[in-house]
Amino acid sequence: MAILIVVSSLMINISRIHAQQETNGAEVEKMLKYGKALYEVEHHDKAIDTLLQIVCFYPNSKHYDEALYLIGECLINEGRLAVAKTFLEKLIKEKPESPFANKAKENLKFLETLMEDWEQYWYKLEDKLCDLILYYGLQAQGRSMRNTEYGVVFEDREFKEALRLYQLAETLFPNSIRAPKACYLAGEAYRARNTYADYEKAINEYKKVVEKYPNTIWANRALKAIGDICRDNLGDKKRAIEAYQALIERNKHIPNSYWVSYAETQLKIIK
Repeated sequence: MAILIVVSSLMINISRIHAQQETNGAEVEKMLKYGKALYEVEHHDKAIDTLLQIVCFYPNSKHYDEALYLIGECLINEGRLAVAKTFLEKLIKEKPESPFANKAKENLKFLETLMEDWEQYWYKLEDKLCDLILYYGLQAQGRSMRNTEYGVVFEDREFKEALRLYQLAETLFPNSIRAPKACYLAGEAYRARNTYADYEKAINEYKKVVEKYPNTIWANRALKAIGDICRDNLGDKKRAIEAYQALIERNKHIPNSYWVSYAETQLKIIK
């Protein structure tokens, strides 16, 4: 049975779950039972949808380890072995004393005999799951900024939730083509808060993108963002020039590069 993860179906009841930031034992148990029921009747795509909500929003729940394990089981049954391996390894690392960790170890031994040439294909599903978690993060980030009659008010709890989800996406799927985007979005989240301290934190996140994912378009975007923040928000011409020059250096071999053109224009304005 081919697994179909469609964003519209994955978002059912998300607004209701988002409203509960603290772990609600009864709610999580209800979701777990529903996920297990779906798994038992082989509705694996819907089971993953339900169980992934526990992993994303209730990491301190007593059912967190079982949810990770069941997601792995669903993925194995659908033949999505590389992604299943990611969830099982996460379970073993984070909950080594759990009885489900022992089961996960047994499944990993089995997976190793089946996965030799399948990695490239299965990462396509990794990208979809990573996108889903990033969607959750963007929703939390949006809720962290509330318009009032006095201006925009920032809510720390939602902001921290967004950062946690961006980090989760990158940690769970480090080989996904979406991983650099997850790192970049953390910088964007800090940048949107419009304070000197947060601009500096944004720059640190963007630097991570350049260092960890130097051969991606996200590294170009990160350098551009660093230059723009230093010039427009911090008044730091020296660092702005360094960022724009680095952007030019990275892309000078590309004919008619937008990044080179943009950086050269900004350097002329600064100087």
